[in-house]
Amino acid sequence: MIATAVLVVKDSLISAGYSISFLPVAAAPTVPAPAPAPAPIAAPLPPPASAPIIAPPAAPPPMKPASRLPLPFSVLPTELVANV
Repeated sequence: MIATAVLVVKDSLISAGYSISFLPVAAAPTVPAPAPAPAPIAAPLPPPASAPIIAPPAAPPPMKPASRLPLPFSVLPTELVANV
């Protein structure tokens, strides 16, 4: 008894001699996501404490404008000149 089987496959050849098959092919596995980045390393100790700084004294209040004049208004500069 002679048995013959015929299998027809859609197949084509390209010029380089490689064959391309149009049969269903399993898709390539997806690339896994990269591992998450590690958290930044925290400082081992806080900075050393410094002594409190004493604030400088406050500035004195401004002088009154009348207190800045050396003489009262009643004295004129001509009276200050000595007559020789």
